Amino acid sequence: MRLALADYIFRAPERLAYRLRPIELAEAYALDPLAVLKACLILSREGDLHLMWDCRCPGCKGPKESFQHLGQLKDQAYCPSCAVSYGLAFDQNLELTFQPAKKLRETQEKYFCAGSPGNTPHISWQQNLQGHETRPFELQLPPGPYVLRSLSSENELILMILPAHKPHPDAQNQLRVEVLGQFTTPELAPQDVILCNAQVRLQLLNHNAHEITLSLENLHWQSQAVTAARVQAVQAFHDLFPEEVLGPDEALPLQSQIFLAVEILNPVEGDTELLQWLQSRIQAHEGACLQESETSVLGIFASPFEALSAAWDLRQELANLNPLYPEPIQLGVGIAEGPCEVFVEAGRLAYRGFARDRAQTALERSAGRGLVISETLLQRAEMQVFLQDPFVCAQVLAAADPLESPHPWVLFEFANGIEDLF
Repeated sequence: MRLALADYIFRAPERLAYRLRPIELAEAYALDPLAVLKACLILSREGDLHLMWDCRCPGCKGPKESFQHLGQLKDQAYCPSCAVSYGLAFDQNLELTFQPAKKLRETQEKYFCAGSPGNTPHISWQQNLQGHETRPFELQLPPGPYVLRSLSSENELILMILPAHKPHPDAQNQLRVEVLGQFTTPELAPQDVILCNAQVRLQLLNHNAHEITLSLENLHWQSQAVTAARVQAVQAFHDLFPEEVLGPDEALPLQSQIFLAVEILNPVEGDTELLQWLQSRIQAHEGACLQESETSVLGIFASPFEALSAAWDLRQELANLNPLYPEPIQLGVGIAEGPCEVFVEAGRLAYRGFARDRAQTALERSAGRGLVISETLLQRAEMQVFLQDPFVCAQVLAAADPLESPHPWVLFEFANGIEDLF
């Protein structure tokens, strides 16, 4: 691991070494991204790397403002290249990168052209169309998600380029896109994602009287970012950098956050080991843990799959712990996802808003009967993969009062073993 990091720091081009992206490095060396991130955090604590909080412009994606500490951030940043002010979101355009210490390598940021390919790796294709011009293009891009954007359009189109060996009957071989105020695809019904085969012929029609610039951005590049929300779900970050919090008057939004709320309903007075056990189980499943009280914890996860795995782990191990206590331990457990806001409370990062309230509601409705989770979250593809595992024994109980609500909840129970289901 450290050999790969050393090789990258000393041999990578300066524009990459100056802003070391752990997931990008992990893919280059076929390493575990989480392990690389943790190694970078440790090296930063040791002084070999420096944390950099990059405020990326939503237009050009450039890190036009960077800070060494979260406490220096404001909720607004400015991009001189795009001449726009933009807001920061904890899980969207606030990225954690790492800069080598000067004792390892002298680096400095150099931007000769804001639109050069070297400085805009997220842009896979870009074209200018004159007013009222129509032009065909042959797209030959690696498979994956792309977004078609233009400053002249009020919306954007998401294209999913399929692998050449996996054609889809509903995928497009020819795609016609018209631009006048917004993108429209006359032959297609409105949809979130347009499936396209590997070699798709794209016809663009500019109905505007002025020239427009269109670009296809590769969303995979964005998925390589370690956002502030992603690193908050890593316990090592909280352990190594407890001082990294927002300013006292700052609060940043999160578009989506996953919480696992757990409470000991019948605590044993003076017993702290059970709370420590809860924390260890959450951390074992790639979650960070915030202690809410002497009897409750809040798990922060980047993946709903890991949140459900942690809940499963708690249920399985609880059966082994119960013989050690005078009476069986009862847990309230709830999982919720949604938008919220991160701020500082009592010197640490805290959460408030829709998702946090939903997690508390799920916890209260659990009442020791099992896990309460929203129906929509349970239907997510990665959750269904977990439930289809032959080693997972579970029952979804009928949702009834007091679970009925405008946002349906599901009471969900794990079994101790296969024999418990029969």
